[in-house]
Amino acid sequence: SMTRRNRAATLTNRGILFMRMGDHDKALADYSRSIRLMPELLESKVNQGAALYGLGRYEDAMQALNAGVYTDSVDARAIGFYNRALCHEKLGDLQSAYEDFRRALDTQPTFKLAADQLERFTVAEAPG
Repeated sequence: SMTRRNRAATLTNRGILFMRMGDHDKALADYSRSIRLMPELLESKVNQGAALYGLGRYEDAMQALNAGVYTDSVDARAIGFYNRALCHEKLGDLQSAYEDFRRALDTQPTFKLAADQLERFTVAEAPG
């Protein structure tokens, strides 16, 4: 008797629990079911991207995160940018990684993980 939104949110929450236990496959299955139920719940896309990242499927993660960063949830949007930055880095695009870590921090100024990541970068002026 749950609403579609509540069912989708419940699947997303269970997926989060699976991820915390290190079971990215089960988490991904729950996120995918949540998205099928309610594609407009973009927070599920952010979580789906995190699970795909955890499975080493960086390009697939990017696709999910590219949609997820448009969520209305400020916290989920910041996490989406953060996870997208991690994917960019794994894919060798350090400029885009830096830009997304910056977006994550701009979106959520108290996001310590993003601030810590930005400290690893040195910004130099472009020649010319």
